Amino acid sequence: MRIWCVVACVTGLALGAEPCGAVGINLGWDYCGPTAGSNKDFACDNNAGADSFVVSFVPPSGLPPIYLVGCRVRISTYGGAILPDWWRLHATGCRSSSLTVTVAPGASAGVCDTVPSVISGWTYFVSGSDAWQALLGVETGPMAPGVELTPGREYFLARVRLNHARTVDGDSCAGCSVRMLLDLPVVELSDSQGFPISMYNADRQQTITWQAGLVPVISRSWGQIKGLYRR
Repeated sequence: MRIWCVVACVTGLALGAEPCGAVGINLGWDYCGPTAGSNKDFACDNNAGADSFVVSFVPPSGLPPIYLVGCRVRISTYGGAILPDWWRLHATGCRSSSLTVTVAPGASAGVCDTVPSVISGWTYFVSGSDAWQALLGVETGPMAPGVELTPGREYFLARVRLNHARTVDGDSCAGCSVRMLLDLPVVELSDSQGFPISMYNADRQQTITWQAGLVPVISRSWGQIKGLYRR
């Protein structure tokens, strides 16, 4: 996978930087655009169905034709707890076949534009049994001879689908109900010469949550409930 050179704020200085608030990157559940969700709750009571989150970006002006697009998504527990088996989606993990990445948006495109790209590679990395986070890397392209992006328009980059397999029953993977953070540190663009343009700032949101809306149903004091969510 390409090693990207990270540059200041939003874009390479040679392009003429835009104000940071004029462009940005987005992460959201279900859809691309303003209707994207910021949290996803699942009762963890069956193995059917799936949930998806979408990566998108609003480019700056002055870009050359874009040849490759990539991103990094960080998936972590609250408070540094060990990553649960349910989120071990790498090749040797408990749910190794439960994650797919696509650039075919379908209904999830929402109001966003799309680019004629293909998935050229993606990885899901967990450093070990005591890891507290996973890193998902996605790269799309090449889009020869390059695609002109319109400044101010939001572009769909990729949709990541998490199925519910192995949530319950005998071969289940523990930890579906654990509260999680998913954040998008960077979206990376490149022209046909390999010149990197890295985007770090949020347009609307670059962090989403999993199971942040669930309320314990057993009887607890208010102090005990607050303790469950203390970071």
